[in-house]
Amino acid sequence: MKIFSPLLLRSGFLLWLLTLTASGVNIGNFVWHDFDADGTQDAGEPGISGVTVQLWNSAKTSLLDSAVTNSTGNYTVTAAGAGNYRIRIVLPSLHQSFSPKNLAGGDDQKDSDINPSGADLGFTDVFTIAPNVISTTIHDAGLISELPIGHTIGNYVFRSSADGTQPGSGFNGVTVQLLNSAGGVLQTTVSAAMGPLNGRYSFDAPPGTYRLKFLSPGGYVPSPDQNNGGDDTLDSDINANGETALFSLAAGQVRTDLDAAFVNLVNIGNFVWHDFDSDGAQDAGEPGIGGVTVQLWNSGKTSLLDSAVTSTSGTYSITAPGPGSYRVRVVLPSLNQSFSPKNLAGGDDQKDSDINPSGADLGFTDSFTIAPNVISTTIFDAGLISELPIGHTIGNYVFRNSADGTQPGFGFNGVTVQLLNVAGDVLQTTVSAALGSQNGRYSFDAPPGTYRLRFLSPAGYVPSPDRNNGGDDTLDSDINANGETALFILAAGQVRTDLDAAFVNLVNIGNLVWNDADEDGLKDAAEPGIPDVVVELWNSAKTQRLDSAVTNASGFYALTAPGPGDYRIWVLRPLATDLFSPANAGADDLADSDILSTPADFGFSATFTIAPNVISTTIHDAGLIFLPGPRTIPDLAILTLDASAPSLSFTGPVGGTYLIERSTNLGSWATTVSSFTTSGSKNLINLPALPPATLQAFWRVHRTR
Repeated sequence: MKIFSPLLLRSGFLLWLLTLTASGVNIGNFVWHDFDADGTQDAGEPGISGVTVQLWNSAKTSLLDSAVTNSTGNYTVTAAGAGNYRIRIVLPSLHQSFSPKNLAGGDDQKDSDINPSGADLGFTDVFTIAPNVISTTIHDAGLISELPIGHTIGNYVFRSSADGTQPGSGFNGVTVQLLNSAGGVLQTTVSAAMGPLNGRYSFDAPPGTYRLKFLSPGGYVPSPDQNNGGDDTLDSDINANGETALFSLAAGQVRTDLDAAFVNLVNIGNFVWHDFDSDGAQDAGEPGIGGVTVQLWNSGKTSLLDSAVTSTSGTYSITAPGPGSYRVRVVLPSLNQSFSPKNLAGGDDQKDSDINPSGADLGFTDSFTIAPNVISTTIFDAGLISELPIGHTIGNYVFRNSADGTQPGFGFNGVTVQLLNVAGDVLQTTVSAALGSQNGRYSFDAPPGTYRLRFLSPAGYVPSPDRNNGGDDTLDSDINANGETALFILAAGQVRTDLDAAFVNLVNIGNLVWNDADEDGLKDAAEPGIPDVVVELWNSAKTQRLDSAVTNASGFYALTAPGPGDYRIWVLRPLATDLFSPANAGADDLADSDILSTPADFGFSATFTIAPNVISTTIHDAGLIFLPGPRTIPDLAILTLDASAPSLSFTGPVGGTYLIERSTNLGSWATTVSSFTTSGSKNLINLPALPPATLQAFWRVHRTR
């Protein structure tokens, strides 16, 4: 305040003396309805009158001033001067709360400054009035009013929530009834806008026990996600009939946690079909399947929501209760059916199969989400693989030219299949044929019992040597070299679709073992072939010998592989001192040597693959390098002639592998000492005793490595 005091001077003039006195600092400014609860003063959000506003010291121990907001929501309190202070807002009603603090994009003229929770609930943070400041108008408060003043029960009706929780979108025009515990209607209202917020309803009710009933608007049903999310202020509280549970309203209490979510129904489809070729794609000529049960479940697979049966053309339609996360389940019509591979068809969701064919979600789709306002989706299809005709109990697949005796291979029609009993008697006979577009199918209608299957080899084919390969009995071949399965049991109600048979056409493999005189790993014109060299065919793992041959006078050999697959060639050096040529020299596979000298693969070629339908390959050659000096046969002598304990000595390369054979007539030979490896050049071997009454015996040493 400025005070002017006149003083009379001797000269007769008046002098006005200006004196400054302290008159306090004005602090404001605004308390408003924050209808959208965003902590920002928006257009259309009016001020609130009659709200008590207080000024406190920073420690909240001394009330310094108090005021009440005017009709526009403004207030002014007065501080004594510079210092640290807080503003406190007293909520007018129990159904009100404070807005979030310090939002509004950092604009202190439009935000709310009151702490909405914690130890400083209702107070601002401490603020400082600097010296010479006479006014500040940045201390505002947003109030969130969930119900009209005096009302005690409410507050929100919403729709199109994905999981039955708020915010959704406010739903006006929904009739809401307040019922007593006996079900009588006490009051009725209609949800409407409160400020800019839609879907608000409320009742002015005394203390008591009540229930609310929300009448479903046309085309909507209550959300199935009742009491979801763990926060009762944000969930939907109504059941499928639109009713809440009974609740109590205590004296002085305001209930703003009674909300209702509605959802629009969504049509879900579309198609169940015969996937004849088991490729997971809807192909021309693969018809729909009628009479298949299709169900809609929640994503947790705990609640069945709808069910339908496919039409004669294989289409279906089920109804989802609005947005949310769901799964479709398809119930297999028969034990001999299975589901197609999932999500193939080149990424075309209109043509693939969406059902999980195995695992914990067998028969279900993955969880999918219906977004708000979606009314229809037709991308959920299911391919069914019918491995056997309906009613048949034993099958299912004969195939050929598989690289490792496992499926798919090529379905093989025309193969005779016999069903045998334990004694080997033929009970039934069939011939493999097409089932839809899938070749190689066979089946029998047999009662429970113990059986064996026999598959008769077609001309030019033999059973695959890769029996029970791969660890999956539904994809392997189950027949031995005679075309027979092991005995198996068919239990009551069981369908066996894991009894398959693979056949392979024989493949000729060659070609040459030669003397690599210049040691360059390449077959030169003047380098001759080497006769009488043992060459063997092995599987790629080097665990099974499949065939053996000896090179002819020109050094050529021919082995037979049992169909497509991965193999290795092994070559036996005539002498342990012989060396293999450098492998894979040059770029001409018809002129190089393919045998390795590395310790792990010594004497073997690298693994090579025979592709399906290959009948001959002649690129597998071996170059041998002979060291200088004589090439002699090791000395061999019988040291002990006692028939009960004969012994034999021979000279051979160190580290060679041998076996000893015996004959009584030099015509047929039998192994008497199995494979052994020498540690020296001179070797003494004890032989088994001769059979009684043996008049003569001959032995020979056979080198195997």
